[in-house]
Amino acid sequence: MNAAIAVLQGKKPAGPISICDRREALLLLAHLAGDIHQPLHVGSVYLDHANHPVDPGPAGRPVDRTMDTVGGNAIEDGSSNLHAEWDAIHRSINPQALPAALLTAARAVAPTPGDVKDWPAQWATGTLHSARSAFDGLTYDHTGASKPAAWVVKIADRNAYAARRASLQEQQLALAGARLAQLLNTIWP
Repeated sequence: MNAAIAVLQGKKPAGPISICDRREALLLLAHLAGDIHQPLHVGSVYLDHANHPVDPGPAGRPVDRTMDTVGGNAIEDGSSNLHAEWDAIHRSINPQALPAALLTAARAVAPTPGDVKDWPAQWATGTLHSARSAFDGLTYDHTGASKPAAWVVKIADRNAYAARRASLQEQQLALAGARLAQLLNTIWP
């Protein structure tokens, strides 16, 4: 995100990142602003050999890859996986006619404090905290999984979980839109 911000500010991006022009930077920034607010893009659950959530370990220690659910991609739910379900726009949100409540929520988002280069990390941290609720109330099992390194999710109350997911998706979408607008207004006052 910082490389795209730099290009939009007329600067050269740091490091090995190559962005062709401002158009590509704007497209990339819009995409990443959405991604950084998607709970399963930022957070994950790690499962031990008994299918229980575990802390993968302190920073710097190698992670046991057999516990990695790859952001929910290795957690199957019928013909889909948990990550894909969180990526999908809930049917209550029509991109052609956004609900008034979503626009109201976006307008109520407080400005992000600090330097613009620090915003993506702040946003990701907030999403990481929100991601915990994406896994609340779920249990996992290897039985019936299509691959050895996969799990099948068990959802006790599927309707309640779907409602909670839709609500969090809507909140995160409002945050992403508001913060992208704030970012663009800061880059181009």
